[in-house]
Amino acid sequence: MTPSKNTDYKIQRECSRQWRSVVAAMAQELSLASRHSNGHDFGHRIGQRYATQSALPVCSNLDELQAAISARWQSMDWGWIDLDDAGGRLRIVHHGAGNGDLLASALGDDTKVWVPSFLSGVYQQWLASLGASDELRVRQVSPVDEFGTLELELSL
Repeated sequence: MTPSKNTDYKIQRECSRQWRSVVAAMAQELSLASRHSNGHDFGHRIGQRYATQSALPVCSNLDELQAAISARWQSMDWGWIDLDDAGGRLRIVHHGAGNGDLLASALGDDTKVWVPSFLSGVYQQWLASLGASDELRVRQVSPVDEFGTLELELSL
């Protein structure tokens, strides 16, 4: 798929020229990995590695955690989150994940598969490092919409 003029314009400003083709090649490899064996696990592991390298500060409540995570994503232009304690599960709504359809236009529709697996790995690692039980798992519960919003949850 060829990006539209608007998408192409935005991509040129969001990704340094020195990295644009490298990132595109990596995205294509991620897409291939998702078609072979278990691409979800691969994306999840990359997310966990990212989270380990990008530890969150200690947070004493859900509002502080939401602010810390949102600040991290906003510093990378990867959106923001809403957290909701939904009684027995933690609801994570991630807005603007990779700029939604803009990322898919630039790197292919498979981003809607590997972006959520990457994010589930990030949240799994971050929440575990803050004390979440090993029994709890982060799972995607909604598809990624055109704006890059998706819902995940931490639950049994």
